[in-house]
Amino acid sequence: MMKDKLTPSQRKDRVEPFSVTPGKTFSTGNASVTRGIAGSAGLRQSLNGLLQGMQHTRRTHKEYGHKIDGRLLGTVLTGNTKIFKHKSKTVALNSAFTILLDSSSSMSGSITEAEAAVVSLLYALDNLPGVTTSAYHFPHTTRNSVGKLKDRKQTLRQAIAANHFGIHTTGSTPLSGALWPAIVDLAVEKADQRILIVCTDGEPDSKEDVIQMINDAKSDGMVVIGIGFGSVSQSSMTRIFGSTGICIGSLVHLRTKLFDVTRAILTNRK
Repeated sequence: MMKDKLTPSQRKDRVEPFSVTPGKTFSTGNASVTRGIAGSAGLRQSLNGLLQGMQHTRRTHKEYGHKIDGRLLGTVLTGNTKIFKHKSKTVALNSAFTILLDSSSSMSGSITEAEAAVVSLLYALDNLPGVTTSAYHFPHTTRNSVGKLKDRKQTLRQAIAANHFGIHTTGSTPLSGALWPAIVDLAVEKADQRILIVCTDGEPDSKEDVIQMINDAKSDGMVVIGIGFGSVSQSSMTRIFGSTGICIGSLVHLRTKLFDVTRAILTNRK
């Protein structure tokens, strides 16, 4: 599990981890759900490409073959005869996704688009082999908590039927506190690869703490993707999320931009 890697002297204010509040029922309709499902075309291909690119291929050595591993030539003198390279089948990996949606007041003009993007991502990931998903929004109406949009053990259809979507904006942008439950949710999941996606307008409170927490999560092996909405600039998203921060503005650009960030992730893993 990820630990806070800053000492008290390095951090100006201690980041208070948020709690998780059960999903709330909204009566505002499912406009974002309808838009999100309609806008999910092509996303499954991009996300599946990301997962396949992150899979591992086991390499072995045998006494026969067509390609010699030059690094092992020196071991022939010590009796090693298994110097021919062989590639076995790709190892399928289990993947856990958590999506964190910024529902602060500054997102008021973009919340329908951002929530639709969350639905699009969940819909595209639905029923992919070995993939589990969860989703939260922050801040919840309860102080210092995130609201659950979709539980990991819940299907997207169940979350939609429970009217968990159609959220309202409120408050500031305490992303640092909201990151804790999202990261813990991923950390405790029995998965080979963990992906956190944050949908935001790129202006969090305590920005330096947010950047540090994201970098810590990445150093612990998590993939962290930032998706920017509203008037946020690409430079702001890059400052917070690095090469995995993208600025899409609206849902129509999600597929293309997600393909770009997928390519960046796979390039960095080579």
